[in-house]
Amino acid sequence: MKRWYVFALIALSVTLVSDLPSVFTEQDPNSADTAHPYSRVASPEKLEEAYKNWTVKFEENGGTNNLLLRLGEAPGLSAERSYANGLVTVNLAASTIDVAVANLEPGDWEVWLVDNQPGENRSTLPETGDLIRSLGQLEQGEDQAILQAQLDSDIGKTFDIDRIVVTRAGDRPEDRPVLFGAATLFERLYMRSAGQAPQQARAALPWFAPPVAFADSPFNSSDPLVAMGADLFFNETFNGNGRTCGTCHPAENNFTIDPRFVAQLADDDPLFVSEFIPELADLENPVLLRSLGLISVPIDGFENPVVQRAVPHLLGLSRYLEPGNQSVPPLQRTGWSGDGAPGSGTLREFALGAVTAHYTQTLDRIPGVDFRLPSDEELDAIEAFLLVLGRQDFPDISEITMLGPVPEAGRQLFNVFAADASLCTFCHQEGGANGPNTGLNNNFDIGISSLKFHPADVIDPGSLTPDGGFGTDPLVDPDTNEFLGFGTFNAEENVNERRFNSFPAIEAVDTAPFFHNHAVATIEEAVDYYNSEAFLTAPSALPIKMSTTEVEAIAAFLRVMNTLENIRSSNLVATAAIEESNRGMSKRLAELAAFDTEDGYQVLDERFLHPSAISKLKEAYYKERLASRVNSRVIRNRLLTRAIELKEAARAELVIDS
Repeated sequence: MKRWYVFALIALSVTLVSDLPSVFTEQDPNSADTAHPYSRVASPEKLEEAYKNWTVKFEENGGTNNLLLRLGEAPGLSAERSYANGLVTVNLAASTIDVAVANLEPGDWEVWLVDNQPGENRSTLPETGDLIRSLGQLEQGEDQAILQAQLDSDIGKTFDIDRIVVTRAGDRPEDRPVLFGAATLFERLYMRSAGQAPQQARAALPWFAPPVAFADSPFNSSDPLVAMGADLFFNETFNGNGRTCGTCHPAENNFTIDPRFVAQLADDDPLFVSEFIPELADLENPVLLRSLGLISVPIDGFENPVVQRAVPHLLGLSRYLEPGNQSVPPLQRTGWSGDGAPGSGTLREFALGAVTAHYTQTLDRIPGVDFRLPSDEELDAIEAFLLVLGRQDFPDISEITMLGPVPEAGRQLFNVFAADASLCTFCHQEGGANGPNTGLNNNFDIGISSLKFHPADVIDPGSLTPDGGFGTDPLVDPDTNEFLGFGTFNAEENVNERRFNSFPAIEAVDTAPFFHNHAVATIEEAVDYYNSEAFLTAPSALPIKMSTTEVEAIAAFLRVMNTLENIRSSNLVATAAIEESNRGMSKRLAELAAFDTEDGYQVLDERFLHPSAISKLKEAYYKERLASRVNSRVIRNRLLTRAIELKEAARAELVIDS
């Protein structure tokens, strides 16, 4: 906390206390948490809208007859290492299922359907007591193994397809599973409801029983599934080493970690379990964790070296999950390389991989011993929370005018480069993470892994294990024979590609350092990277040359856009704090609103942009911080209302919407 802010807050607090002596002494009769306030940092009311939009798109693409699922390995959970991947097509109208798997190891293979049964300590994986049916064995074709089968009439009625599992013939899926597949939350709703309204779809899930407080409104601003997901995200340790999802994705730090945030944590924080639990000594690299905010990620399987990666923020995930090439699994882009989830490779499965990799009590990673695996209900809830986290729209940056001349020049440059198919919206349409032609997310090798004198190599020489990004091909430097990690070998171009997927440019501004391995420290350096030799000689290079002033202008534009997003998100949470009747939750929400407001003025202040708006945002920040400390709801709401007004006034100084 900045010293000048502390003095200002004390002075303001003393003034209020002298006028209202009871403000800080009133006891809170509802101090115990009854639900998790963090669900209000998202937009729960958007879940129904998102499901409706998904349904429309799904049916327009002929999805009524074809539900596409992916099969893949789950490191630590599969009985053997497999580089096979498959696609499963479920024809809901004809009640047929088609399975096609490529790269299977030699032998006979069997496909199973699993209907997970509820109960204490039950997980999303097949277990004794679940309903399990064999579809038959795969037949090896020229390029892939295939199976076509007719589904039983009770599928979707009394038998739910919770899991599709591939085993070696003669093995049982609860004993020796190898490949896993599962539907996303929306696909599960659709299969169960056959296109019914959202409320009916929710009610159709056999496990869904909303808490009494939400019983009358299963899809609203207090959505129970989102609230449950938030509670799991920030509180549930899954019987592991003490970590939660929020350990690496804290709400107060834009759902990511960085060196400054890490330095403020207590030494016994679960983030540092490798430092005080002997069995986990090799779980992380403490030097890189504390100095650069990098964590050890077993993206290539537990038998291969870990890679050092930044923790990606989770804001606006729903807008850039869909890959540009639908024929290549995984079917959703997660993590820095776009293949960060096990099994079906979707956002819903991401939690499954996170628990196995990062929550374990020992490096043996034995389910039921070192951790417990999430249930279907828990995976659904966490996905619901993540789907409505962050910005849900795509701003049309061609229809706005920046009121600062430098940011406005940057906005125009951002679009000019796009018109030349050179940079910016080629990967970051409307400042997001999708390309302009398809509006989908793609993977690129922009050369980041080839940078010399990476900070990690300087701080801890030799610790930056080669990271091949997306793909499973072992990559070797043809000149030095150096192992480059597991990535993608482009046989057509005879080149190794270390691909990483695009991330949203606007949200990235206040999540420094930048790129998948925290290579650079400022947004200006991140923009200027595209002038570098490393980029211009990379497989995905584009011809571009920006002057220093053009770099500054583009970065200024992104800084202002980031502030606008912080104003939106902080006002969302401040409004939730005003509406919240539980004092403890309201105060915590006010504090969370202040974190975003602080980011909003800091990204401007770092480049001396819009001093008047900065002043208003700082005043709004003080009021939100004070609101998080007062017990009087009347005073707290006055402070928050004024903070919202100040932020809207600041916004009016930044941009004109057409």
